[in-house]
Amino acid sequence: MGEDTNQIEQEIRERRSDLGRNLNTLEQKARELADWRTHYREHPAAFIAGALGVGLILGFTAVPRARRRAAVAEDSFAERDSSHDVYEANGSSSRRLLRSETAQRIKREASETWNHIANGLLHLASAKAIQFVSENVPGFTEHAEQRYGTDNETLH
Repeated sequence: MGEDTNQIEQEIRERRSDLGRNLNTLEQKARELADWRTHYREHPAAFIAGALGVGLILGFTAVPRARRRAAVAEDSFAERDSSHDVYEANGSSSRRLLRSETAQRIKREASETWNHIANGLLHLASAKAIQFVSENVPGFTEHAEQRYGTDNETLH
């Protein structure tokens, strides 16, 4: 009877120890599942593709709005540009108008420059996305060449 009791107590201790280790393992796995860094380390391509997708969506929504603003600024600048008018009086109001027009021109040029940069980044992101997909999806390049023709340089 004494041996049976000792054996049972020993088994209980071993099982408690096993349960403690299992609980620690479960806690560690739960932390890993909740940690985005772990997922990024395991699936960096998916995170990059997601970030690229979000960037493209934001780019598509932001660029047209910026073009519209630049066109409106350009129209208003063309309507009020009297800097070459020889009959304009050289008073303080004309200098103020000239400064205002210069500021508008600077804003328009900066907006156009930003649009060129955004378009370039958008094209680069698109090319990288196509390259990524063609490297990771079997048959994508062949399908795209059939669908869009062989002159599409971004597929190669």
